[in-house]
Amino acid sequence: MENKKNLFANFADVLRKFTDFNGRSRRYEFWGFMLILFIIRAVTSTWDNILFDGNDVFRGVINVLFFLPLLALKVRRLHDVGRSGWWMLLGLTGIGYLVLLYWFIQDSEPGENDYGLSPKYPYGVESDEPAFKDLLV
Repeated sequence: MENKKNLFANFADVLRKFTDFNGRSRRYEFWGFMLILFIIRAVTSTWDNILFDGNDVFRGVINVLFFLPLLALKVRRLHDVGRSGWWMLLGLTGIGYLVLLYWFIQDSEPGENDYGLSPKYPYGVESDEPAFKDLLV
């Protein structure tokens, strides 16, 4: 099981895994990244309003820079709840993004699924430790 990192270490890890569409990402990793990205976008929008009369120059650059890391993170998050990354295409329908949001806020699937071991529940139970019955064997 991986330890929880601070938000900035978590953000850096997501950026390092920008081409990794395999495996799973916990809610903490996903929403921590989204929080920092929201702050970055808010700051760049303010700069755009001040310096460029509201034209999205800085925000456009940020959107391009973070497109691939964010896509990879969303795919890994879907894997964590047992869904294929292809479900991201549902977001293109408009209303489908509500379904994606529902999946993004769900807890991790315990144990192993088609995409690997759960980073939160590696033993398949909602605990960080092996189940008591496993200790008796």
